Amino acid sequence: MAFGVVRLTPDVFWRMSWKEYELTLRGFFEQQNAISERQQMNAQLTGYYAIKPYLRKGTTFEKFAGIEKKREKTLPTKEEIERMVKKMGKFITPEGIGYN
Repeated sequence: MAFGVVRLTPDVFWRMSWKEYELTLRGFFEQQNAISERQQMNAQLTGYYAIKPYLRKGTTFEKFAGIEKKREKTLPTKEEIERMVKKMGKFITPEGIGYN
């Protein structure tokens, strides 16, 4: 995989730590996913503009493609924070040291 798909040279591969190799693979696959998503979006846009004259007025690309608007992130309330702190208390000592 390292020499074929990711195209690392043997010299670069053997100098990497395991963590560096994992990060390289993660970056490679994230890049491939981004390319795939871009290609899918281009296909959807092409389809949308091809049939746009036949759609009802007001049909947006987002409706056509089934894209949902991202919800705005809201800050947690004081009660939610207190509930999360209580849950975390089961896993964190008062000194801040985590345990399972």
